[in-house]
Amino acid sequence: MFGREYNMYDRRIQITSKYIKRDNRGTTLIEMIVCFALLAIFMGCAAAMITTITNLYYQVKGEIYAREVSDIVMEKISSELDGAEYFGENSLDNPIIIDNSSISLYDKTDTELTVGIDTGKLVVTYSDIEVKKNGLRDDAESRYETDWKFDDQVYNGFSISEMKIYQGGKAITESIDTKYRLSGLDMTGYDNNVVLVLLKMNSPRYGDYYYYRLIKMYNVPEGYEWPSAAPSDD
Repeated sequence: MFGREYNMYDRRIQITSKYIKRDNRGTTLIEMIVCFALLAIFMGCAAAMITTITNLYYQVKGEIYAREVSDIVMEKISSELDGAEYFGENSLDNPIIIDNSSISLYDKTDTELTVGIDTGKLVVTYSDIEVKKNGLRDDAESRYETDWKFDDQVYNGFSISEMKIYQGGKAITESIDTKYRLSGLDMTGYDNNVVLVLLKMNSPRYGDYYYYRLIKMYNVPEGYEWPSAAPSDD
């Protein structure tokens, strides 16, 4: 009985061995070509997905950075504009002048300042303040004209490529870039103490970003009469 089982086991080994030897043909050229073709297709699909995801990641990352920088810059602009003061009944006593991409006004300390851009950065220029004691300028209390700027680190690689300011109560005659999503905005529907500020931020890495804000000057009358030009010194 034992010898019979052994012979059957030995027979199975022989059959399996013959099958393996008979089927040991290797990989054909056609099978290799098909394999590499399928591998190339899968790699191409994977590369396309990775590229799309990477581009989306940098797009979202750029928008987050641009929004953060724009918020910081616009907060500074808002803090200067919404604190603008109005002295006297005549608007020419302390005119608010908009000149293309800058705005000049007076703050609560009766100091004239100008908000604008220079070399892609926000600049707030405070006029000279002279305080005299005994007929002489007191340097401790006085201040010469000063330019205020953010540090370069604040911009995180972005720059202000464009800033536009429009006054309330007056129609906008020029076309506003549709990327601001403000096409057709009519400033005549707002009070005269409201201004529209547009910012176009640019980064060599992330491209352009558009930002806007409507700012109300709370200390200026709603019916403020905007002067057409700065008052003459004559």
